[in-house]
Amino acid sequence: MLDAAELPSVAPQVLPYTAGVHDLMNSHLTLLWQRVGDPVAYVEGNSFGELIDDPDKVLSFRWSYDLVRDAALTPEESTAFIERLLEECRS
Repeated sequence: MLDAAELPSVAPQVLPYTAGVHDLMNSHLTLLWQRVGDPVAYVEGNSFGELIDDPDKVLSFRWSYDLVRDAALTPEESTAFIERLLEECRS
């Protein structure tokens, strides 16, 4: 993870438990912006997966994602957090 964090296209962000409950718990969300066409969302959870192309629903998922991202540590704080965890595991 730390090697990937050095890539210019990667911005790791750790969401601490102190952020609490959020809309995207218990599922995985992928937001896709296509060169041609409208954005879509793919939501996947325990025994389900759904591709969503309704613009209002995609926007709602985007807002949920933005809220979770805003509650996460910054990329720099996240990298430091991961480094501290690795040190704890090694000692």
